[in-house]
Amino acid sequence: MGKMMRSIAFAPATRAWCRVTAIAALVMFGYFAITNHVDLAPWNNLAGAGPQWPSTLMGAIPAALLVVAFGLWRNRVLVVFACGYAWVWLGLQIYQWWPAYLTGSDAPWYAEGGYDQTVRWLPRIGSTRW
Repeated sequence: MGKMMRSIAFAPATRAWCRVTAIAALVMFGYFAITNHVDLAPWNNLAGAGPQWPSTLMGAIPAALLVVAFGLWRNRVLVVFACGYAWVWLGLQIYQWWPAYLTGSDAPWYAEGGYDQTVRWLPRIGSTRW
């Protein structure tokens, strides 16, 4: 292996945080997978959503990267790549879901998928109804 792929020893406190991060990634992916495949209406309303495997795979990639990077290899290059990928993925999720969730008007796919029938924690912006 080249210099960039060698594992670099982390301090014990850093290793502990790496384990915590790996466990958190697994827990988040578990929640993501369950809400993508188990009908928990009205929490997730999967009745009209169709197959969720592509979405689950896109959630599995950052989870696996984080678990491998933080839990197994502890390689700094891989850790930086996994963190960058996770932040980009989070940004894309926010870009896609939050405008539709908060306004409910600019995304016809949101209503067509039945997502407007799920539990709401925040009121719609510009609307008096939840």
